[in-house]
Amino acid sequence: MAKEKKLDQHVTEYKELAEKHHDSRRMLDEKQIELESKLADLKAELEQQQHAALLDLSDDSLKKDAEIKKEIADTEMLLATVKDRKQKLVFPAEIKAKRDEIFEKVKREAVQEYDDRLPALLEEISEAKAAYIEKLVEYHNLKHGVYRKVKDTCAEVGKTNLETIDLPTIKEVDWHNRSHHSASGHKYIVSEFDVEQALTQGKIDTFFTR
Repeated sequence: MAKEKKLDQHVTEYKELAEKHHDSRRMLDEKQIELESKLADLKAELEQQQHAALLDLSDDSLKKDAEIKKEIADTEMLLATVKDRKQKLVFPAEIKAKRDEIFEKVKREAVQEYDDRLPALLEEISEAKAAYIEKLVEYHNLKHGVYRKVKDTCAEVGKTNLETIDLPTIKEVDWHNRSHHSASGHKYIVSEFDVEQALTQGKIDTFFTR
């Protein structure tokens, strides 16, 4: 059983076929320009010849006119043939079929890659979410551990009147402040906007890429 060709092999074959088609078109264009230029020169030469030999009815003069006219006719025929070929040089069915085959194959491969990678990626997202939430809980415990430690120590030495305990002031984290890139809410909170940017536009806030 023949081994199925890879996508890049199909693309390479398509490009080779398309390049041959484009080369043919290019050569016909170049040939047309060449013949049009030659035709213009011949017509100018004929006009000059006829003007110079207007009263010369010698066989050589008449023969010269005939030769130029024949060359003009031959060139016009070649030019008409080139133009006819250009009109008939449509995109070959073989190339179109190859392009359609590539399109169907890349769709299958892209979907398969998505299906293969999705479960592991979702698991990583789940783990990252759990780790993130655990760190927020860790922050909560850290903050309240300050007060708990002070209160527990006061209780050990008999200072049980909580209203008279001078609890220490600690640095508060303003989780909801997103006014600038250095703001805590911008640095440490994953907002709906952050999620929306990532899911719908594939973008990460510039702050997170620093």
